Amino acid sequence: MSEKSKSECNHIQVCPLFALFTQKGFLEIWLVTYCRGDFSKCARYQLRLQGREAALTLLPNGDHLKSAKAKG
Repeated sequence: MSEKSKSECNHIQVCPLFALFTQKGFLEIWLVTYCRGDFSKCARYQLRLQGREAALTLLPNGDHLKSAKAKG
């Protein structure tokens, strides 16, 4: 793993995805796996690098939430 992938994503403080999760355990999974893990694999991060906005429903793994409010 590269040094950059070991650090925290610089978008972590402004990512609107976090507000969608009511159960913090599910949010913690995304944080550990992507935001504080290998964030270069995050679909939202990749779009931002291209100067594009990610849909609110886009999850870091590239899947989409089925509703505007996450149940997890």
